[in-house]
Order: sequence, then structure tokens, then C-alpha cells
Amino acid sequence: MAIQQTFTGTSGKTDYIITDFEFLKPGDIDITVGTAAKTSPSDYSIEGSVIKFTSVPTVGATIKAERSTDISNKTHTYTPGSSITAQTLNDNQDQALFKIEEVAVDAVNAADLAGDHTGIHVSSNGNVWTINNDTIDGDHLKDNILEAKHIKPDAVGSSELANDAVDTNAIVNLNVTTGKIANDAINGTKIADDSIDSEHIAADSIDAEHYAPGSVDATALASNAVTNVKVADDAIGIAELSATGTASTSTYLRGDNSWVNPIDDWLAGSTLETVTYICDGVSFTQRGVTYNSTAVTAAQTITTTYADVTGSTITYTPPTGTKKVIYEFTAVSSLLGSSQYPLWHSKLFLDGTEVTKARYTNFTYGDTKFTFKWAFPIGGTADEATGRVNTWGSAAAIKLQVRGYGGNYMGKLHETYHWDGVGGNSSTTYMFSLPMVTITAIS
Repeated sequence: MAIQQTFTGTSGKTDYIITDFEFLKPGDIDITVGTAAKTSPSDYSIEGSVIKFTSVPTVGATIKAERSTDISNKTHTYTPGSSITAQTLNDNQDQALFKIEEVAVDAVNAADLAGDHTGIHVSSNGNVWTINNDTIDGDHLKDNILEAKHIKPDAVGSSELANDAVDTNAIVNLNVTTGKIANDAINGTKIADDSIDSEHIAADSIDAEHYAPGSVDATALASNAVTNVKVADDAIGIAELSATGTASTSTYLRGDNSWVNPIDDWLAGSTLETVTYICDGVSFTQRGVTYNSTAVTAAQTITTTYADVTGSTITYTPPTGTKKVIYEFTAVSSLLGSSQYPLWHSKLFLDGTEVTKARYTNFTYGDTKFTFKWAFPIGGTADEATGRVNTWGSAAAIKLQVRGYGGNYMGKLHETYHWDGVGGNSSTTYMFSLPMVTITAIS
């Protein structure tokens, strides 16, 4: 006794044939595709026993054809004198039979009533049905049928709730109090980022037991929130200080939170060492370093070719902490002859490289004592043009070179042309004069 037939939507297919049941007219058939009811003739038509869709139904969708015979009117009505045929009789009979079948499908049949029915019985008056205790289970309740009014107050306890059954949608806003939270039930995964401020923490309520090691960093603390009374004695050591520089037995922590060497701080700009001598060739030792001064014994004639100035070379290693080395060379410059005025150019070299921004030209009409002076900075980006070096930890040579301008502008060094009111071309006026070198190391 079938009153419906289902099909599965197939790609490109619009026609489906009803074979499982009979019907009187197309209007007695209800068509659904999936859960959507379809309408004739916009969605489909029925010709004979064939359902013809106006467009291909969704592929894979369940198509259901169900008979619902109309009995609001008799299929055929007889009048006195009209003819009665077997077909009209059969149609009227089928109309009634089909409807009975449809009603029977929705009724309780013998199979539904089979088995143990001790849980249900009819009361003595025959009108009221009652159901024994514990006879209705979840399978016999319609989905979404229970409302709050059907549940007795305080009837639902923890044993009636499934694990993980209560979510945030089931809890009224602001309805959970501290009494409803178990001890140690809230950990870091239950706290939203940036959600806890001073308003939500009781005074003196957080100790080491309540935070995981490493869980509180600078971003979790308000500015100026930690005072000295909140820090244990001897709790902060060198490892906890983010000071710049290097902590050691030779440094101290300055007020700007930096480790500095007293030499770099208190003695900054102070003289660490001075080395000075005349170029007489006598060796001497200072700070454990032996200096062999160049012995200058005669005047040096200046030519048009650059040549090392005798006595000007010193090889020097500055002491630790030096930030600047000052080089000084003092010597006599005089005429080469009565018409050879000293006009010469000089170059300064550090370890074989010229310091081009130290170039110098000297010119006088007679004898003079000059001092060439230059400061070599230590630290920062090296610059050959100025003589700046990044570090200076080993011996490096400093020296001067000179050359004459040319023509009648030449000259000589380390000897006078005039002396005691007499000048020129006389051994009594050519007075030899030793040059002098001075090196100063500044912190």
C-alpha cells in the first residue's frame, strides 16, 4: 500500500515516472524537491504517470511524489436516467479506496501496537489515557517540544546535564558569581588578553602562587606600578638590569643606566700620558716603553721633492682608554741663502697614510721657529683624511714631509741664518737647533 515514491535528482534529467502507486488525477499528487514544495504548472506538470519538470532539479536532491486524494467532491455524480459504466464506478471506488489508504498510513497500525503495552492503560471511565512512570524516553519526544514552563523549578541538577552541555549562550549575562567558580579553576587560557586591570584585582591578592613563571612581563604592568616595597630584598641583580655597556670589576653603573669605566667617565678629557723629547738620539723608557729618539745632527735643506723631516718620526702606542692622540713637532725654519726665502709645503702621515686635511704651507722672510700640531681622534668611523681611527691598540708611526715651493722660495730646517745681529754666509750665524717631539694621550 504505497502512497508515495522518491527519486534522486540526476544531471540533465527532467522526466521521472511514477510506478509505485496509482492516482486519479494530476492534482492529487504533491511534489517536493529536498524540503521545497513545488507548484504546478510553474515548476512541473504530470502527463499520464510522468512528472515533467520545467528545469532540471538539483543533482542529488531527493524528489518525492506523494498522493493526497481530493475527496471534497465525488469523482462522478449520477443523476436519474444517466448511464452507469464500469469505469465511473471504479473511479468512485478508487477515490474512496485511495483516501482510506492515505489515512491508514498516518494511523497507528498493528505493528505499532505490537509488543509490551503495560506502560499505557485506559482509565475506568474510558476517556482518559494515562502513561506509567518512566515509560517516555528521548526517542518519544518531539524535537524542540520542551519549554521552560514544562520543567519543575530546581528539577535539573548536574546529574541531568551532559558533559559540555552548557555554553555561553545558556548563561545569562553577569550571572556567574565567585561562589560558582571552583578554587584554581581559572588559568591563563580562560582570561582574555588585556582584560585584567587594577579594578579587577583585590589588594595583595596576587602572589607567586598565582602566576606562572615568566607570565608577567613589562606589557602586563602599568607605568610606575611597581614600587620598592613590592620588590624583595636582594631580588634585583646585574642580570635583571638592562643597562648598556658591560658590567665588570672595572666599571660602575651610572645614573643614565649605563656601565662605564671611571677612566671613560670621571677622567674623560684628562691627560693619560705625555711623551716629549729633543731629537738628540738619547733613548729613554716611559711606562715600560723604550723610545729611541732620532739623532738630528745637521741642518736639512729643503728641495722641490717631498722628504721626511728629520726628527719628526715617532712610533707610538697610546694607553688603554685613550680617545685622542695629539702630535706636536717643533723646529727652526730659515733662509737657504740671502734671497732664498723659506716657503715650503708639509704633509702629515699616520702609519704610511697621509692625513690630507692636515696639509700646511709655511712662509717667512727670515728665521722662525714653528710648531706643527695635530689631534688624531680614536673611535667612531675611521677617516683617513682627518686621521681618525676606529681603534689604536698597536704601534703606529707619525711623521712629517716637506718640499720647497721652488725658485727663490726654498729654505732649510734645524739651523738659523741670522745670529747675534749678524746674518748670511757665515759659520758664526748658522746656529744648529735641535727639533722637539711631544705626544699627548687624552682620555
